[in-house]
Amino acid sequence: MKTNSPMITGRLGLNATNVGDGSHAAGCATSLSPHASRLIYQPGQELGPNGCPSGGIRHTIGSIVSSSTSAADAEAEATHHRRTLHSEGRAISPLPKNLTKVAVQALFDQILEQSDARRVTQEIRVPRGSGSSRYVYSFLCFRITSPVPFLVPTELTEVRYGFVLLIERDGYLAVFNRGAKGVDEAIEKKSRPVERRNLTHLFADTARYRKLSTRRMTIAKQELRGASYEADDLEMALVPATAARSILQNIRMATEEHGSVGVTPSTGRVRISASKTDIDELVAFVDQTIAGINASTASAFLTAFPEPVELDEMPGDVLPVGLLFDLGGVHDLLHDPAYPHTLVAPGSLPSVDQLLDGLSPVLTLRDDDEQWDVIDESGAVLARMKRLKNSYSIRFTFPKDYAIEDADGVAEPLTQWLRRHSAFSVTFTSPEYFYSAGKLYRMAGFEQEVAQVRRFLHPHPPLDNASSEKGGPYSATAQSFSPDSIFGVVERSLATDDNYLWCCDLGDEWADYIGVGTGRVTFYHCKHGGPTTGASDFQIVVGQALKNLSRVKFRRPEVQQKLQHAEQRDYWGATRIPLLARDYDAGWTGLEENFAEVLADPNATWRVALVLTALSLEQFDQAAARATPTPHFIQLIWLFSAFVSACRERDAQPIIYCRS
Repeated sequence: MKTNSPMITGRLGLNATNVGDGSHAAGCATSLSPHASRLIYQPGQELGPNGCPSGGIRHTIGSIVSSSTSAADAEAEATHHRRTLHSEGRAISPLPKNLTKVAVQALFDQILEQSDARRVTQEIRVPRGSGSSRYVYSFLCFRITSPVPFLVPTELTEVRYGFVLLIERDGYLAVFNRGAKGVDEAIEKKSRPVERRNLTHLFADTARYRKLSTRRMTIAKQELRGASYEADDLEMALVPATAARSILQNIRMATEEHGSVGVTPSTGRVRISASKTDIDELVAFVDQTIAGINASTASAFLTAFPEPVELDEMPGDVLPVGLLFDLGGVHDLLHDPAYPHTLVAPGSLPSVDQLLDGLSPVLTLRDDDEQWDVIDESGAVLARMKRLKNSYSIRFTFPKDYAIEDADGVAEPLTQWLRRHSAFSVTFTSPEYFYSAGKLYRMAGFEQEVAQVRRFLHPHPPLDNASSEKGGPYSATAQSFSPDSIFGVVERSLATDDNYLWCCDLGDEWADYIGVGTGRVTFYHCKHGGPTTGASDFQIVVGQALKNLSRVKFRRPEVQQKLQHAEQRDYWGATRIPLLARDYDAGWTGLEENFAEVLADPNATWRVALVLTALSLEQFDQAAARATPTPHFIQLIWLFSAFVSACRERDAQPIIYCRS
């Protein structure tokens, strides 16, 4: 049989017979698809006594293969699937104590009831391994019979299969499931949530962040409410000012040991790419995740984003004033090409479009003694919001008959879906706070800005001995800048990786130096001064750098014209110091050709570097460690933050070279 969607199949190592609901597990061949766990069989295959094709149970315990065509082509296709800790909701969480067989049985019974499913087979708390390799798994496979969703009305039914796999390992519970309802609620009663910060900084010691989905701390109609960013290395590409008011929702990173890893901190979902996988490799994946959670590593880059705080940390005079229902998740489900959902309503109620239109605007909160009416522009009450100990809850006034129905016909009331996902955001009388996805966030503060700036400081020891910017005075026969000048340091040690180094000082300056290397252009802006952590001594050089940001990624005619003027004078001032400080092999012609190669290279790096002697890394760290930062240091951080942000907006990499 052919199928257009990837299919995950596996083989369970057990021989189950009657499991209590009249079905016989042995002889039922099923497949678990990431989009729909549907019953499949080959034409002419003999059916078992319960209507299942004969051949044995298949699911994710055992060897897992993927196929985009047929099971027979799986090995040849070698299609990868994504190993995921729990497709929705909490994926991995600490266990206060080991589960019992009674507790697991009750959990499975609850899932079967909420999923309107019948048990096919199960295994409860089966130990494997010994010593440090010991783990316990529990497995439930179930069958759902429902009307065919694409024929209305119809008496035809279809059979689908789902599963829940629990792995208890080193005091944690990992959950893998498909097609199961009520898993979140059942697991929450048995475990504790993982600290969100630990999930956010998972594998931070080796991570290169490639994609972020964020929620902006606003509900205003005229502002962006969400954004996604993607780059080979977002740490070098993202504008720092963007982070301060952007809540992380999804993170995609590249790591040395684990490859591509995706994390959803709010739900505990962790995803890595994998090919064939057995349960022991799943356990290894769980071990890696647990080790990452318990590690003390943190990313300075991600620290710049707002982090959740407790409701009790918000001042008592800060009150909620506005609410917006986050319907983006609903629309994503409705327009998912691989696994589309439908929002349905009984004929006696207003249409689905009318309901969504009514829930989409920014709504006002009217205080009513620790509760708030959620009202629209006409004054109609759409819901009631109440403050709990650690969160806010919503109770809707519109009927529960509106439901989200998946491609398999499984329906969930819209009100329940919105509550389960905490799909609403709240603003307060202080813009410093924002409530989203069930958590209160406080805007990243000054410490995060300091950490962001420090990432771009690069101490260069030869600058410790520089006593001036250009040195001199120079005689007419001088052939180089003094080694104790910034210009001398740039030419002798700082820019040694550049093939060509062009001194642009005097005249129409684009920078003090422009260095051109293989796939790279660097603009060097130099400034000498006495030791300081104040901003005033750096305003001129930062202003010069910002003024010339328009030169980044210039067009070829611009550099040709600039070089034509430069070639008319080979030396700096009235000396014999060459303006082409480093000549790779072909003089000005070679420099122009190297420029042309970089301009044609889509992967070329453009850098803007400040070279400063008035700043040392040691002094910066001392100023940053003060309990109360000085006004001068605050201004310095603001100045450098503006420089970094402006460079990022021009797709340039900022660098600040300083004394050690």
